[in-house]
Amino acid sequence: MLATPADDFYFGLMPPRDAAVASAAPRRHHDRRNATNPRKGRTSMRRTYLGPDSAGRLARAFLLVTFYFLSAASAFAGFYGKWGLREGHLRNSLPLMVDGGAQRPFVYRQLFPLIANAVDAAIPPALKARIVSDLVLPQRHDPAITRTGLRRTDAGNPAYALRYHVVYYLSFASLFLALFAMRQVALWSGLDGPAALLAPPAFALGLPVLLSVGGYFYDLGEVLFLFLALACAMSWRGLLPPLAVVATLNKESFLFYLATLLPLVVRHRRDWRGAAVLGAAGLASGLTYLAVNRHFAANPGGMVEFHLFQNLLYYLNPWHVFRIEVTYGVVMFAGYSLVTLALVGVFIWLGRGCLSPPLRRHAALALVVNLVLLMLFCYPAETRNLSLLYPTLLLLIAGTLQSLWPAITRSAASGTR
Repeated sequence: MLATPADDFYFGLMPPRDAAVASAAPRRHHDRRNATNPRKGRTSMRRTYLGPDSAGRLARAFLLVTFYFLSAASAFAGFYGKWGLREGHLRNSLPLMVDGGAQRPFVYRQLFPLIANAVDAAIPPALKARIVSDLVLPQRHDPAITRTGLRRTDAGNPAYALRYHVVYYLSFASLFLALFAMRQVALWSGLDGPAALLAPPAFALGLPVLLSVGGYFYDLGEVLFLFLALACAMSWRGLLPPLAVVATLNKESFLFYLATLLPLVVRHRRDWRGAAVLGAAGLASGLTYLAVNRHFAANPGGMVEFHLFQNLLYYLNPWHVFRIEVTYGVVMFAGYSLVTLALVGVFIWLGRGCLSPPLRRHAALALVVNLVLLMLFCYPAETRNLSLLYPTLLLLIAGTLQSLWPAITRSAASGTR
């Protein structure tokens, strides 16, 4: 199949919507079977995915990777400029996290610290000394940051410089890879190529706004694991249990996200295999959390922090919707604000028609579970803790783009006349 001009404009990276694919993924109100198990039709999509020539495939893949890399880098710069890696915090700074001395429940988020410690231990001392001596050097024009552009508070400390950089780039890599998982989830949900291509960067660029009142390196790892879990629920159910172990080691709230995947993993009443997979994933997640909890039982703090009464008082005050924060170096609206609520309302209004019935049930479960957790255990206005709704938000953004696309293309066509 020859690429159309529209395919070329979008890097040729959307699968052509031939008759078979279009019937398997209609524009609106997709049936349950295709929305939850979109393997059907994927062979024809692969066959025409990037065109017949390998050079064209490589060029288009290069454009996609570069586009997503720059988008992830921009969003990550917004996150790091806003929060850093919590330098100087007495409860959960990076040195405390990698040394295992942070307060509970923060210390439970050990995936990246464990990897950083393993890398630190695996490098020979002489080689590590040379690497660290370069990493801690300050920039000539700004001694407050290292030559690699990081804050010298912890990144310039020889005892933690290497591990700081490992956690820093693991966090960026998580966000970068998450964009590809987002795109795949959007395509498997039946959304058109342009919407599936553009929604992940749009979501990523808005993420620093949602990381309000606080932002941590494990929040970016969580983004990746949430979308990988949704992809597994749609097509690779058997990978959910091992993914649950790794994702829970990154952040313990993943256990609750598994419950929201029930409409996608268990596809009908007699789907015993799906029920077994979801049960195994929940068991793996729960055992991982118990092991981590036991290991850090002597750390100060508690398993959770209760903020119910603070939240009730905060959200009953209507003036708090005018909250502002500094994001991307600019004073703007916060994660919990009138502007953000209006944007979400627009996404729901324009994009809800692209959610299949199973995805709507998943969204409803995620909303209930997340609101309960937010009110009980999260600090007021900490919108980053609405993360269980991130996949739904991404699909609503993609659905909004898809609903607006005919008007956008007509406007572009009229502008070229």
